[in-house]
Amino acid sequence: MGKKNGYILLFRSVMDNWLWSSKPFSKGQAWIDLLLLANYEDRKTMHRGKLKVCKRGTVNLSVSVLAERWGWNWRTAKNFILELEKDGMCTLDCTRDCTTITIVNYDDFQDSEKRNTKRNTKQNTNRSAEAVQNGVQITKEIKEVKNKDKENTAAPLPSEDPVEEDPDAWWKNVKEGGWLEDGSIDPNWYNDD
Repeated sequence: MGKKNGYILLFRSVMDNWLWSSKPFSKGQAWIDLLLLANYEDRKTMHRGKLKVCKRGTVNLSVSVLAERWGWNWRTAKNFILELEKDGMCTLDCTRDCTTITIVNYDDFQDSEKRNTKRNTKQNTNRSAEAVQNGVQITKEIKEVKNKDKENTAAPLPSEDPVEEDPDAWWKNVKEGGWLEDGSIDPNWYNDD
């Protein structure tokens, strides 16, 4: 079978196709039709001489208009919308002036920008976690390298060139390890006194 997660992009122009207009609609087709009819952004309209703001995710059509559109009788359309409302898929607000069907969680169905933001946030969170983990690993590796360098580091070289001063003493110092902590040669170790 197909994947059950994710979503598809469905253009509203599908409503112009002859397949979409064949009646009567199935319940699934009527639900998708409501999603397609819902306002994708807030918009202002004149309704009975009054300015009305139609909110994003709402369908502002009467049950009678929907029943005719779907090839159903009024009672079937009304019962269907009430079923959707009972299932938490939409809300129905009927007043004397208008009917408004609000799709619950409309943004979850249609807001690709929000989905992309969620996906990008999740990816960035994963990347951040990986970066922190990698950073910790890199820090550990750097510390290990520094510790190995400390263990493997010979006595520091003197600031002056001891070979020029006393080449024999210098060679003896190298063989016997007569370096002082400041990097100079211990003057007492090679004296012949």
